[in-house]
Amino acid sequence: MSEDATTPAADNPVEPSTSGAAQPTAETPAAETPSTPPAELSQQATVATPPVEVVAEPVADAVFNQDDLDALLGGASEGGKHDVTADTLLGQKGSGRTAAEVLDQSGIDSLMATSTEDVDLTVFRYTGERILSSKKTPVQIYDFRNPVFLTEIELRQVRIRHEKFIHYLSARLSMYLGMDFGLKMSKLYTAPYLKFIESIPNPTYINLFKVEQMTGVGIIDTNPRLAMTIVNRMLGGQGHSIHEERYLTEIEMGLMDEIINIVLDEWTRQWEEVTEMDIAIVGNENNGRFLQTAPHDAIMLVVDMESTLGDCSAQMQLAVPYYMIEPIIREMQANSRKYSRVGTIERTASWLTGYDAIYVPIFAEWDAFSASVQDVLGLREGDIIQLPKNILKSTKLRCHNAIHFLGEVGVEQGKVAVKITEKVV
Repeated sequence: MSEDATTPAADNPVEPSTSGAAQPTAETPAAETPSTPPAELSQQATVATPPVEVVAEPVADAVFNQDDLDALLGGASEGGKHDVTADTLLGQKGSGRTAAEVLDQSGIDSLMATSTEDVDLTVFRYTGERILSSKKTPVQIYDFRNPVFLTEIELRQVRIRHEKFIHYLSARLSMYLGMDFGLKMSKLYTAPYLKFIESIPNPTYINLFKVEQMTGVGIIDTNPRLAMTIVNRMLGGQGHSIHEERYLTEIEMGLMDEIINIVLDEWTRQWEEVTEMDIAIVGNENNGRFLQTAPHDAIMLVVDMESTLGDCSAQMQLAVPYYMIEPIIREMQANSRKYSRVGTIERTASWLTGYDAIYVPIFAEWDAFSASVQDVLGLREGDIIQLPKNILKSTKLRCHNAIHFLGEVGVEQGKVAVKITEKVV
């Protein structure tokens, strides 16, 4: 090697690299270079530096735990709503490793397949026995917040009667208004009272009605545009649609009450073969938000009707609480059983052993006497209340809010007991 190879770096400075990274050079910069024989320099220049092997130690916190896998699977199942990947999770942990180093694509695919495959459901029988149901076992989901009180047969009977009601009502209103009045059932369903009230638009026109023989208040909701169009026709108009969003006036309400009376009269006609009904309007409202005619969790039977008069098409709803029409439903069931007994085999009821361990509270009570509220408020500790002499022989046994037996109170083996003397039918 020539003498130029040993020239100190101080005399020939190395130009800095423009790329910002250190470039490998054959010369080591130094302030002073010791004099070295050329033979030794040639020997040092030919020595190759052995390659350095870098071994990455596994990072404990870079491995997926259950929360990371749940987040990864949850992000994938939402169809890309959240961009959750294995690289993202590892980047959040700060390990500097990629997903391929911890969990490869085949592992992720197997996890996804395991999470999406159907798992057998755990089913409890009425006896408390726990079984694993197969995919062929029919399991019907039951919503306790919105229970179904009507069976399919009962709902079909109610639907048939309301379809007849809508057909006859359309004919009667067409004759009364002297103009074609179209009615069509759009939906028949059950809903909680609170949900039904929240679905009523504002403004609206609401009529409250009551049946004397039943408990509860029914609701008829009429779209104000339809009500104003009907009033316009009753006053001699052409029956054109009125595009106004406002509350009805007192005069308009009075005229609409005549139409509502026709609706209620036709509705009661459909049930006259089941029971006698005396119906009447008990009030009017223009905002459903303030109605409190039933408990919030009461189930309402709602009939949605699409009404058409001229070029006006709007909705009318008739809703009644289930407990209001429950006696009618029971009577319908009794009539259907009466007609279905012919040619059928009567089945006897059988006791289920799963009911043996159920405890039922039983109360013994007497009809002692009646007292005014003032006398009851005046009772104090130590007061003596006289009871009839034969009150112990007329003890009533109450079970589940109903009196089933009559008995006599006495003493048996040192304990107070009741001897049943009569069964109440």
